[in-house]
Amino acid sequence: MKSSLLVLLRASDETSARAAAESALDDWFQWGYLSDGDNGHIDDNLPVICGSTDAIAFADALLRAQDDRRKAVTSRIGRIYAYRAAAGIASIDEVRLEEESNEDMGMLGYHIRMLGSLISRKFDPECVLYNAETNDGGVSPAEFAHIVSEASEWALVAVIVG
Repeated sequence: MKSSLLVLLRASDETSARAAAESALDDWFQWGYLSDGDNGHIDDNLPVICGSTDAIAFADALLRAQDDRRKAVTSRIGRIYAYRAAAGIASIDEVRLEEESNEDMGMLGYHIRMLGSLISRKFDPECVLYNAETNDGGVSPAEFAHIVSEASEWALVAVIVG
């Protein structure tokens, strides 16, 4: 399955941002390519936003990525409730190992794992944002403030991975 995500990395210009993103793709993914912007999270079909070029657009795109992560958490919680109800589980206390249950725990377990990845910043290709500086899937409020204050040293690159 293909996922679009933003790679946050230290780079002051588009050429170095693209090179760093390609390196991150080679290190972390079975396959991936730089987005043309059509499937990424950056507006105006721009696959790269450098803070040195437009600090406001950079900060806005990073903030939108964090908002998208929050929406993904809400979506996963909804899916957990839906699969829990479909499996006839009244409470999370009734979750059992797949092999010990009469119900299908597979999808419920999958969505619980994906929720855990999102909230713990464990990187997964579906987590919207890959922070190449910390090798995880997010930025804390303190990190966000620090990155925005040094926006000229940072870039966001839209990539498609699978």
